[in-house]
Amino acid sequence: MANESKLQTALPYLPAFELAARHLSFKRAAEQLHVTPSAVSQQIHALEAVLELKLFRRMTRALQLTAAGEQFLPVVEATLDTYRRGAERLLRVHTRTVLRLSSDPYVAYELLIPELATFHEQQPNVQLRIETSTALADLERDGIDAAVRFGRAPWTGLHAHALCDTHASPVCAPGLIPNDRVRDPRALAKYPLISLRDRPDPWSTWAGPAGIELPRTRLVFDSYFASIRAAEKGLGVAVGLFPISISAVNDGRLVTPLRLQVRTRAKQYFVCRKQEAALPAIAALRAWTQQRFAALPNLPDDFALVDEP
Repeated sequence: MANESKLQTALPYLPAFELAARHLSFKRAAEQLHVTPSAVSQQIHALEAVLELKLFRRMTRALQLTAAGEQFLPVVEATLDTYRRGAERLLRVHTRTVLRLSSDPYVAYELLIPELATFHEQQPNVQLRIETSTALADLERDGIDAAVRFGRAPWTGLHAHALCDTHASPVCAPGLIPNDRVRDPRALAKYPLISLRDRPDPWSTWAGPAGIELPRTRLVFDSYFASIRAAEKGLGVAVGLFPISISAVNDGRLVTPLRLQVRTRAKQYFVCRKQEAALPAIAALRAWTQQRFAALPNLPDDFALVDEP
């Protein structure tokens, strides 16, 4: 208990120690704290008295850390960094009018942005910023509040709420394939196949469970958004993910030439920090995102369904 009381007494002096130790100067520490060098010196003396440790060697024109000071500095830096990041996050959540949601570009443009007005109607005091990226956002590093992710949970330190299962089926532009239909999956090999770079090959996800082999030659794009846009332009056949691509089919931008779908092991998720999952603003954003996915229809019932192994 004595040590606990001692450590609590030392807390107010840690910012002065961190700056003085970093710059090896009471004067520079004072400038950043907007106090006098004498005030910084007094705080350091008080800290040393509380800890009963000498933290600095004071020389005529120089300041050096003692061995204890050198060991104490990384502890103080980590403590203050944790406090600052935690306090900033807390203030953003409880006082903010802005939420930052990261999403794959296709999900953002097809599902979220067209319905953004409904979120503002439900949450008029919150400004939602949707930020697109083909890479998984690091919520801690990038200051993102939540994200829509396609993959397999769990993710360390994050709360993951499943939004929907995902089914994969070939898609192409109307007219690319005669009558927009093929009966034999192997017939797709006659057409350019559109694939993705730097991620699992969607054709492997679909063709493996379908029990067929397809040629390795591909048109390769760096995002699902680009691959689907290429398919809409008639450049080839892509693997569409459903239900997120159902609007492109219903709008006539794409057709599904083969009535076969594969239920993938990956799902669409809403993710946020575990400690923030129950906060009202985050919960409202999660509910709105869930509504967007729940409103999507599935592929017709006449599609055969197989599961990804």
